[in-house]
Amino acid sequence: MVSLSLILLLSFAALVHAKLYSATWDTLGSPVEKFDSELYLPGLPSDSSTTITITLKAHNHNDHISQAQCKVKGDKWLCDKFTIFPGRGFIFSFSNDDPDSQKTQYDSLVFAVETSKFDFGPVFMTNLKIKTNGGNMDWCNNVKYSGDAKHKTGEVKVKDNDCEVQYVSLG
Repeated sequence: MVSLSLILLLSFAALVHAKLYSATWDTLGSPVEKFDSELYLPGLPSDSSTTITITLKAHNHNDHISQAQCKVKGDKWLCDKFTIFPGRGFIFSFSNDDPDSQKTQYDSLVFAVETSKFDFGPVFMTNLKIKTNGGNMDWCNNVKYSGDAKHKTGEVKVKDNDCEVQYVSLG
């Protein structure tokens, strides 16, 4: 029988070795009104604690966040209670248009993978459309990557208040 202390030690070791790989857009004070993208999930990782996250952050509202998170569950990915089979994807959509509440001013979009071993192929977000309420759109061409995983960015276009990115891949 495995002791509880050994389980805790192994869990801690896995956390210590996990790395975060991310692509971030900071919208320079132009709040995100709407965001759409398709997320494609690769095969399953050997590290079952791997997490893929899409996060919208509001730095001027006590770092309020809205996020979708995908984790491994058995032989599938579980994304906020939706089962996604490896090699498939789903459409992610966010709209900040609730007329009954004060709008949160989201000003950062983060696409991240946290894992101890990037052995499961690239994770893609495609057809990204980030609509803002205007302002300087230079941020659209300035994706910031962290971590040492391979990364690529497809064609980027700015149309009025919209930032369109063909794809972003991590891994």
